[in-house]
Amino acid sequence: MRATSRPMGLRRGILGGAILIAVGAPFLLQALGAANAPAYLFVALGAAFLAAWYVGTRQYVYMVPAAVLIGFGLGLLIPTWVPALADAA
Repeated sequence: MRATSRPMGLRRGILGGAILIAVGAPFLLQALGAANAPAYLFVALGAAFLAAWYVGTRQYVYMVPAAVLIGFGLGLLIPTWVPALADAA
């Protein structure tokens, strides 16, 4: 065994599990009666990529989809949180 190799089960990513939680969270919010619940999917997926960057090896390939998805999701959610902004648009 080489010195640079590591055991297979020691360090695994969290992206797969975080995406499953992120996809299920809007369905739970919709069942609870949250307004504009499908828009939370984008924020949750962005948070999953952000968590993968934070927990992982800090590869910036996770930061780009995290920033895009969180930005798009907040762009959909902010008008539902502040009704005056929805009227101005």
